[in-house]
Amino acid sequence: ETSALDGSQIGSCGFGLAPEAVYLLSLPHPVTVTMSTAESDFNTVLYVRSECRAETICVEDEPDCVPVSTEIACNQDAPGEITSRLEVMASGDLFIFVDGLGSQSGAYRLAVTGQYLVDGSCDPEGPDYFNCPSETDCLLIDSEDESQGWSCRDPSP
Repeated sequence: ETSALDGSQIGSCGFGLAPEAVYLLSLPHPVTVTMSTAESDFNTVLYVRSECRAETICVEDEPDCVPVSTEIACNQDAPGEITSRLEVMASGDLFIFVDGLGSQSGAYRLAVTGQYLVDGSCDPEGPDYFNCPSETDCLLIDSEDESQGWSCRDPSP
């Protein structure tokens, strides 16, 4: 429910200062993340940033510094819907904003799923909504330097 929240942020594909909810997703490995606000009760705006603030901050003694947008992606409507859907490849911190178009607010549903990359790092203890691609499993792999790590690999020898 966003009605009782503050409205101080705006995604590039939205307008107005509707109240927004913000989630932090920390991704230690590259993941394709899919987010959706399907089944929400209002016209949502879904956007993701690498930082919670909209732009990077310049220090006063850096005269050539230009603030850069931290927004990675923004969606105001999934095709044929009033709800939003995004898919991004990300690692590190990902700030997910569920906002309303104009001044709209209300009950929402945020669904997040993720898929690790084939031959990419994975976390067998990670959240259950992140998975390896089909035909692969998160396997413990020995490397040439005798270190071990987890990777999405074909389980057949």
